[in-house]
Amino acid sequence: ETQAIAAYRRFLDTAPQARDAPQRAEAMRRLGDLEMDVADTRSVTGANAAAPDYKAAVARYQEFLRSYPKDPGNDRVLYQLARAQEQGGELETALKTLDQLVATYPDTAYREEAQFRRGELLFTLRSYPASEQAYDAVLARNAGTVFKDRALYMQGWARFKQGKLEEGLQAFRAQAHAAGIAARRRCAASERGAPSTCAVGPCSTMRPPSSTSTRSHRKDTAHRSCETNTIASARRARRSCSRLSTCAADPASSADTASSQTSRAGSAASA
Repeated sequence: ETQAIAAYRRFLDTAPQARDAPQRAEAMRRLGDLEMDVADTRSVTGANAAAPDYKAAVARYQEFLRSYPKDPGNDRVLYQLARAQEQGGELETALKTLDQLVATYPDTAYREEAQFRRGELLFTLRSYPASEQAYDAVLARNAGTVFKDRALYMQGWARFKQGKLEEGLQAFRAQAHAAGIAARRRCAASERGAPSTCAVGPCSTMRPPSSTSTRSHRKDTAHRSCETNTIASARRARRSCSRLSTCAADPASSADTASSQTSRAGSAASA
């Protein structure tokens, strides 16, 4: 990556400065992505004992947007810029970039993740009503979004923080229901011989299948155990939430922040 970065920098230094010069825009965009990848790698591995520095990627994406304001791929550039700003600790600036992304490109392929990240940033900044609206936007556009489970969970907390206790409970119950459906699907997949079990994934809090089951009736008991434990888990969650105690760790006081959750999704989406 270091050699590729050096090569792109040399190209940009020697290529014609005209904005419509062939390959210049693509080289600038790819250079920003490479600088982003280097910072991500340092963030994960701690390479060279140096803190990850996203300033180079931020500057590169900003330069691209200034040079090519009408480029059809600017939704992705804004997405990457917001991610670099967020990873670099510029949360409010990242939020403004995401606001620009969803306002300028309402139908972008990144809209669901952009709204989800807006919700997490707004929650971190304690703007709970706006955070709830962002999670609403995630769920309204696509009921089958991969962000559904997490968006429901955070939507519940955003409502809870506003004192909207019953509405918060509704979101938590919806999440428990969605987790139960996912668990039953995994059970069905397991019965078909797929490498999946009902005790893994969103309902990882479920108890394992009963130890009294035997190999002769494993398929039959697996589905019943999964369904029974899913219902029990949902009931425990409702009881805990109704006591306003420990239905989940408070995201506002935990280490499970927006940056750690979205950077992985961002890397997958931009790959």
